[in-house]
Amino acid sequence: MNYFITGFHRAGTHSFAEELAKVVHLPYIEEGQIEWNDWEAVEQLSNCMMKKRLNKEWVYTFHKELADGFVLQCPMLASRVLDLAKIGKVYWCTRNHLDIITSMKNAQFNVMAWDITKTFHKQFPDDPIWNKLEGQYSGKTDATYGFVQYYTLVVKVKEYFYKKYFKDSCEVVNLEDRKDYNFKSSNSFKSPLRKGRLAKVKEVVERYESICVCQN
Repeated sequence: MNYFITGFHRAGTHSFAEELAKVVHLPYIEEGQIEWNDWEAVEQLSNCMMKKRLNKEWVYTFHKELADGFVLQCPMLASRVLDLAKIGKVYWCTRNHLDIITSMKNAQFNVMAWDITKTFHKQFPDDPIWNKLEGQYSGKTDATYGFVQYYTLVVKVKEYFYKKYFKDSCEVVNLEDRKDYNFKSSNSFKSPLRKGRLAKVKEVVERYESICVCQN
């Protein structure tokens, strides 16, 4: 059995995937081992082949321990939930949205925030959301990266696609519901957004709430 742990970045995908791997007694794989969102690398895992960096090149090596399945931590594959669900069980990790935005800011996601949104744009190029986001997201390198406004957009876009396409194909895991979660030890608690940035988040949430409305 294959298990895919995806959803929001900064929502406990690492810890949940590690915990699940121990429970189901299967190998734990981090997303860096599939170069974050390489779909061919995901498919090769089912053939017991894992990507490896060798002499500055990526090669595939055989791992017999993958024969019975694996647990893959892969938030960068959130846009591929429908595909993942065809080859295993998918968990969608989530968390209080403001804490996600705060954590992304503290972790300086910057270019990664662009890349996250690009994955959804690539998988769903004809979804009407992109026309609604004209002026907010160009599909290219947006000048607003690194700002809490952009992280808010990333969160709203992910939530939109989850509600519209993914909710029936995965099981939700709320970080706040997990017994091992201690909010006071998180960087969102230790380094909260300052008043100015917090005000910007609150300001744009309402705008994105209407822009990203999901109509099934």
